[in-house]
Amino acid sequence: MNKQYKLAQSDLAEDSNIVKNFHSTAVVATLGQPNVFEELGALTPQMSQSLDLERAWQAVSETARELTMLREPDSVLQAIVERSRALIGSHLCWISGPKVDSNDELVVLAINGVTTDSTQLMSVTQDRGVAGFVRRTRSPLATSDYFSEKRFIHDEQVDVTLRAEGVQSMLAVPMLSGADIIGVLLLADRVERRYTPPEIATIGMLAAHAVVAIRNAQAYAQTRQALAQAELSNLLLQQHTKALELAAEAHERLTSLVAQGGSQVDVCRTVASLLSAEVVMVDGADKVLCSAGPDGVGVTSPGSAIHPWLADLHVHAALDDSRLRGRSVPIAAPIGRHARLAAIVGGTRLLGGLIVLDAAPLSDVAIRTLERSAMVMAVMQLAPPWTAEAQAADSAQLLADLLHPLRVGSAELARMAAMRGLSSNTMTVLALIELAVEGSTASATSKAVQRRLQAGLDSRALLCELDGRVVVLCPDLGPHALRLALQKALGEKPQLKVLGLISAQCQSLAQLPSQFSNMFKCLVMVRKSGSDPASTEGAIHLVDEFAPFVASFGDVDPDATPASQAFIDATIGQLLAHDQARGTKLATSLLMYLDQGCNAKEAAVRLDVHVNTLKNRLEAASALMGSLDRPGRRLSLHLALQLQKLRSIS
Repeated sequence: MNKQYKLAQSDLAEDSNIVKNFHSTAVVATLGQPNVFEELGALTPQMSQSLDLERAWQAVSETARELTMLREPDSVLQAIVERSRALIGSHLCWISGPKVDSNDELVVLAINGVTTDSTQLMSVTQDRGVAGFVRRTRSPLATSDYFSEKRFIHDEQVDVTLRAEGVQSMLAVPMLSGADIIGVLLLADRVERRYTPPEIATIGMLAAHAVVAIRNAQAYAQTRQALAQAELSNLLLQQHTKALELAAEAHERLTSLVAQGGSQVDVCRTVASLLSAEVVMVDGADKVLCSAGPDGVGVTSPGSAIHPWLADLHVHAALDDSRLRGRSVPIAAPIGRHARLAAIVGGTRLLGGLIVLDAAPLSDVAIRTLERSAMVMAVMQLAPPWTAEAQAADSAQLLADLLHPLRVGSAELARMAAMRGLSSNTMTVLALIELAVEGSTASATSKAVQRRLQAGLDSRALLCELDGRVVVLCPDLGPHALRLALQKALGEKPQLKVLGLISAQCQSLAQLPSQFSNMFKCLVMVRKSGSDPASTEGAIHLVDEFAPFVASFGDVDPDATPASQAFIDATIGQLLAHDQARGTKLATSLLMYLDQGCNAKEAAVRLDVHVNTLKNRLEAASALMGSLDRPGRRLSLHLALQLQKLRSIS
């Protein structure tokens, strides 16, 4: 910047000499005499000319003062052409100077008084035209017949443009700055005009003052640009310093949390305070553990039902993506907000994630703070020797042992159960869940379901996976209450299709193996009953709902029970034989009629037949087997038809 000021001062010193010496230079170039004003005084002593000359110089002086008040180079150029034109009463005026990216081409820098747009676009090389001649000779040029002038090489395109403007006379003076010529000031008239020596000297004097004003404006612009650059550098430095301070503060506060054994809520509150944004912490099953507002306040407790927008997201997919990348990833957010997620990873295990929600995208420093916070949370979760994953593994093994009939009565098993708060007389309920998922995603889906169940059930609940099915043991909870709890835990993810059974309540741990065996018998019944696995509510059944079938045909496969066939033959044998012989559907129609509570209209809709057709089938069945309305008759018919359905599906 000091260098720019020195250059500006040097230019101003040179330009002051221009104003003093231009008088003699202009006259020598025009008339060949050493002192034009003394000569003019001798030749034209008339008072009127002296007054005109005095007024012209006064106008030049005033114009020079006004020009020095302008700060923009373009404004200075435009003011020069306007004042020059007004000073000697010419029709048009312009300044020609080098093109920005080419010193060999001269273009119009400022213009006033034109009538056609093409005049503003004139350009010429330095070896042609009036401007080129004045730049080369560094002397003024005046002509009353432009198109007949032979002192310079005409440019055909420029002549066409000037002819369209009606130009006939022209005056051009150089704009000198020391040894440099920064431009040419040109005035033109649309009539024949002989420019007098006082007019030439006046315009030359104005050009000299204009050069000083241009240099001042350029120096001012350079100074302003330098100041703007300095301000920008200072702003960037402040931002960088602030980022370093934030990073240092984040490191100090997070390290302190680790040293003091801080909790998940503490980390959530700290990160929210550091980033001045909302922070949400989720576990590996997408369950919200806690959250905090932008000021580190408004902390919610684990399991709180907040942020409904998270329920519509596949957060687990973003967690896996972040875990694989080793960096945070952006996720969808409510309109007008931005969200970013960083996975909490311990080794290769996914422990959960931190989500930041803010009105603007996170800066690089904020993103690094989020990722560092996720690492700190992983350290805090893995620091205790008894990790959640280790507890889950031990719980799974304990449940598998409790269900094994050969382990009943084991003292070691009783001791391990007591450590989990289960005594020999604790009332428990079992749940057996079969996932409608196959292939490579089955294992991952099973683990995701277990995480969701573990997060949604009582902390004393035990879970394990046996033969591809998830088994749940829940103490001090009835069958209906457990079904509601499972529906709540699994219902938030409708894409998880399950088929489940819930046992009767066990009065002691010793009853668990027999109950578990009984559930497998019922599972066969449930599968063959055609339960819809796409509906969570319809896919979780109670064992007691199938008690009549299990009591009557208690084998695992009712098809292999001789008593079942005898019961079917005695109850609906005639009906089945009639259907087989004649290709009718009397048995199917009667079963649907009984399933719908003897509502003929609803049964007809489900069979996709007319209600009269169904009534005809029922009358035919009644003709074969007698009245369907006898006491107890409907129950036996319904049981026989249900059992036959199970056999036919098998």
